[in-house]
Amino acid sequence: MAILGVHTVTSLIALTILSKFRGRYNLSTIFLKGLYRYLPPSNEHLKEAAHIPALNTRGRRRRQEKEEQEAKGFRVPKGTDFNLYLMEVKREHMEQLPFYEHFVWLIDFLFFALLVSAISAFFNFLLPGNQDVNVSNIWLVIGATWILHTLTKLTSAMLFSEEVEAERNLVICFAAFYFLGAMVFVMSCDKWLDIQFVDAFESLIKRANDFLLSQNVAAESLLQARSPLLLYVTLSFMFAFTASMLVFPNFRYATMYSHSLKVASPPMKFVLHVTFLLPLFVILLYTKPAHAYLVNGPRKLLDENQLNTLRLWAVVGWALLRIALRKPHLQSHLDLAIHRVSSLKKETGNVNSLDLQRMVFRYFSYLCVAALQYFIPVFLPLVLCFLLSSLGNVSWIGLPTQAETLNSADQMASLHILINSNVQHAFWTLCLVFSLAVNTSLSFIGFIYNSYVS
Repeated sequence: MAILGVHTVTSLIALTILSKFRGRYNLSTIFLKGLYRYLPPSNEHLKEAAHIPALNTRGRRRRQEKEEQEAKGFRVPKGTDFNLYLMEVKREHMEQLPFYEHFVWLIDFLFFALLVSAISAFFNFLLPGNQDVNVSNIWLVIGATWILHTLTKLTSAMLFSEEVEAERNLVICFAAFYFLGAMVFVMSCDKWLDIQFVDAFESLIKRANDFLLSQNVAAESLLQARSPLLLYVTLSFMFAFTASMLVFPNFRYATMYSHSLKVASPPMKFVLHVTFLLPLFVILLYTKPAHAYLVNGPRKLLDENQLNTLRLWAVVGWALLRIALRKPHLQSHLDLAIHRVSSLKKETGNVNSLDLQRMVFRYFSYLCVAALQYFIPVFLPLVLCFLLSSLGNVSWIGLPTQAETLNSADQMASLHILINSNVQHAFWTLCLVFSLAVNTSLSFIGFIYNSYVS
């Protein structure tokens, strides 16, 4: 087993390119290219539209009055007819926005992480017996950690404030709800889904007991079958914590989806619907009825390896669709400014000019956060999909996998043997299916709220 093998060399090259690449370019500009934001109306524009006479600036007192008016604002009738001007979103406009650095690092790092993983998978296809250290898994784990870190920062920035008590209570309620749902899901997943989680747990316990016996660490009478209850509770806490942080990202996506449907053409509406419903199709592929029909049915359309490959490509296809449709979704978020102004013009009374300008600018200032909320629910299952392929020994082209063999007690002491591909396949499949289920359920809840309640 070579330490400086092809995987390590590829990782070092990618790391060097990433360090040089970020100094001059970043992929976030490509992801947000073609978006347009609305400029807040200036004071002069508002005064002209509202027919407010300009103050005479002659004299020291008049100049002070004008400065106070600009600092405190002035009243504008809500029905004032004024226009908002469009401007293309550029990199220099976004550099001062909140969470810009998080968004840039997320896009850049995940692109190189998935690229390194794809190159490593292609190399393993060319040399299936290669035993080099696959460093691309470290890239994927760091990518998943960075996704969760960004989610935590978004959630904490939103919740730890005195003005968001309702949102805080909503997140706590969903965390409790998904903890209960995760407990039911983990304990009964083998009844409905093709995950084989219980078999993987029993395999892990058996191999650990065999290793302890071979090393004379414990007597055979002390090594009994262990209950997976502690594992169920731990996974449920982990899933509930992740689901609570995915509440507002999926609600944001549901809002973008609802508004983009209103201005989309019929072919685009069909693509938007397919993208919205595709995670449900991926979950159905993991059910036992789908497995029984496709693998053990009368026609036997696929074998086990081909079905696993189909599941992976379904996740990748959904992620690519979401990335390709980023422009109409994110533009629908920026268009909320003109919709809010249109609804404001139908109201009566006055509004402060500064509050009006802040209201228009607020949607652009939230662009990086909205982009993170749009991409994170996609990137998390995508990274889990690559981890499942690499650590779970799933081929991208449906080839049969190689069985692992034990030759000595020293090999049994290896984590790669104790936590073998069967165990990791069950674990990463469980995480992938639950993340898709959380995204789908929260998106449906958000869409129903935007369509029938809001």
